[in-house]
Amino acid sequence: MNPLDLAVVRFKPIRQAQERLARAQKAHAEAVARVERLRAELPQAEADDRRLRGDAIVDRKSPPASKASRIRAELEAAEQQQADLEDAVARAVSEVPKVIAANKGWYAASLRELVKARMRYQLAIAELAAARDACSSEAALAVWLSTEGRATADAANDVLGGRLGAKQGQAQPFSFGAVLEELRADAEHLAAHPASHDDPRPRPDLSLIRRAS
Repeated sequence: MNPLDLAVVRFKPIRQAQERLARAQKAHAEAVARVERLRAELPQAEADDRRLRGDAIVDRKSPPASKASRIRAELEAAEQQQADLEDAVARAVSEVPKVIAANKGWYAASLRELVKARMRYQLAIAELAAARDACSSEAALAVWLSTEGRATADAANDVLGGRLGAKQGQAQPFSFGAVLEELRADAEHLAAHPASHDDPRPRPDLSLIRRAS
């Protein structure tokens, strides 16, 4: 989930700002479509007006109301509405930074949530290792029972991939222990991201993370 989507879920003022932006963008798109439609209708309306005025002169009748004049008036109003909505969209786009600036506490809260997420990730890694060990133990027990206590080999070892019977080139062996280490390192990298990110803004206060831990 990208930061804005997560912020929309977590912070009501940002959600409201994004909802307002969506409404402004929808209204602007409708205004643009209306302007384009009226511009497309105008040439035919002008041609119709000329034809009807000519017929009225020939028939010695009063000329009908101008369709083109009505469309021009509608077009002028639609163009003004489009310009107004362009301004509304621009203001709505700038609203999220203002909301963030007005809610400084969100940053500290996000660091606390980051610590919780890191702990959840680390627990999941530990659970993965424990679950694999349990699966191996159960498999070994089943073999031991099926051989009436004669076979005691563990089902699992540190090597993943390259199992017996795998086609050459399709399953390259790698270390389960190394996988766990990479996952643990990944958890630490993600938790440290706010502090290591190349950003010209002031660095995060890491004491917040330590206190939340």
